[in-house]
Amino acid sequence: MEKSTKQYPILLFRADASEEIGIGHIMRCLALAQTFQVMGCEIIFLCWQIPEKLEKLLHQENIGVVIFAGDHAGSTEDARITARAARALQVDWIIADGYGFDGPYQKIIKEHHLNLMVLDDYGHADHYAADIILNPGIHPDPDVYLHREPSAQLLLGPQYFPLRREFLETCRCPKLISAEGSKVLVTLGGADPNQTTLKVIESLKEMDNLLQICVVVGPSYANPGQLSVIIDRRPILLLQNQDSMAALMSWADIGISAGGVTLAEMAYLGLPTIVIQTAENQAACKYYDTKYGTSVYLGDAETVTKDQILDSVMLLYGDSWRRQKMRENGWNLIDGNGGRRVYEALMQHSIIKC
Repeated sequence: MEKSTKQYPILLFRADASEEIGIGHIMRCLALAQTFQVMGCEIIFLCWQIPEKLEKLLHQENIGVVIFAGDHAGSTEDARITARAARALQVDWIIADGYGFDGPYQKIIKEHHLNLMVLDDYGHADHYAADIILNPGIHPDPDVYLHREPSAQLLLGPQYFPLRREFLETCRCPKLISAEGSKVLVTLGGADPNQTTLKVIESLKEMDNLLQICVVVGPSYANPGQLSVIIDRRPILLLQNQDSMAALMSWADIGISAGGVTLAEMAYLGLPTIVIQTAENQAACKYYDTKYGTSVYLGDAETVTKDQILDSVMLLYGDSWRRQKMRENGWNLIDGNGGRRVYEALMQHSIIKC
């Protein structure tokens, strides 16, 4: 492993993606990485697991990718290999995004005298040894980070949410809100192991004559063939491994999404969204509805009914005023400057330490 000849600073991202864990950690890190590249940084990803398509995407972004096979993510072996790689590459920061990067992992990184930022969603670690804790969630609770080093800096809230380049380059110019919200975009995560996409498609049968439906499944989606059978002879477009999500969100009148990072992207582009929570770590997604009014929250995927999904789509379909208000709320919530704020925090921390 040779040190790059590029200029300072060099940032090492530690994140993984798979059918089981989805692609959210990698994509969130990519959003940060793209902003950091604009600021003159060199980016390297260190991965235990990553689908081939995502690896190719990172290479296309001029991002170095190092893949190690070893123990489970977040293990002692993982931490030691990450620390050694960071030392060899002379990186300025390690940025770790994943639920395995807990207190012992962070401690090992810090014992090697390396700068560490961890991305977190719900306070998964028993103790935080990281220099910076970033939680760009919709309603982060600072109390879950009470067990941290006294010098640790908290970056909490949607003002720190990073957006990928494709969203930042997409125009947010006002467009006419259609009287009927007939264009529906369905996207329920990169993996969707519980097949929530199937439930949504089946729930909208009664509106087939009214809607244009586009369904996007991610690179880790296990059974697109089953979807194709259900969609057959229905006015539904099925896309997998779609690279132009921002364009699809701009096209749609209504989004149906899981509670991950896609919600913030939809809010940024002003797309009114129906939210179905597909994982425990998405519990805060209800605040997009109850606190900020950018979406309609239906609850957990296992308990939400087809009738609830259908009723919510019918409601937004005919209520252009509500869709207009939801769009304005989304624009106000996510301003597109989150990545730059994180970069400034990293650089300021480095200056203070020096």
